[in-house]
Amino acid sequence: ENTSSSILELASSISDRVQVVSEEKRKVIHLSAVFANNFTNYLYTVAYDLMKESGLSFNDMLPIISESAARLSASDPAEIQAGPAFRNDTKTMEEHEELLRDHPEYKQIYEMMSENIRKLRSNNK
Repeated sequence: ENTSSSILELASSISDRVQVVSEEKRKVIHLSAVFANNFTNYLYTVAYDLMKESGLSFNDMLPIISESAARLSASDPAEIQAGPAFRNDTKTMEEHEELLRDHPEYKQIYEMMSENIRKLRSNNK
């Protein structure tokens, strides 16, 4: 109990967002962080590679990345979902898939995520 109190006191001196959660909830937080951070960072790596390959700068993506992250503080992520899969814009999606013809691993991710975004849209109607 003394150790827990000391840890809580120390953590509270570093951050205003301190909470005690069960081991099971901590596992869910970690899994969620993998989706929100690790997987997102990998997708940034894909975007970086595609931009670099085309002679473009990934820095041009930073404004939309920053805007998307800022919107999360005021909205449920499903409420701000956008893009060709959400709009069911098959023409644009076919063009994107053609651009990914030399990157089958990226195309697979694109197709899987697009399908899940379509399902999200149909579930939110």
